[in-house]
Amino acid sequence: PLVKALKASGLTPSTAEAIRMIQQGAVRVDGVRIENRDLRLDAGGKYVVQVGKRRCCRVKVRLRREV
Repeated sequence: PLVKALKASGLTPSTAEAIRMIQQGAVRVDGVRIENRDLRLDAGGKYVVQVGKRRCCRVKVRLRREV
């Protein structure tokens, strides 16, 4: 999910903060404003994620292996 990616990348300190930022309209993925907090990023995809005006990073979503 996007909220976990925001936390794991360090763009937000917690998942609650990630949800709050999405609700405020401060999160963009590849330049598109995200309003759905349940958005899932595709495995294997590469994205530019931005929170606010100054915090951004490239995110590569890896496939999670179940053991």
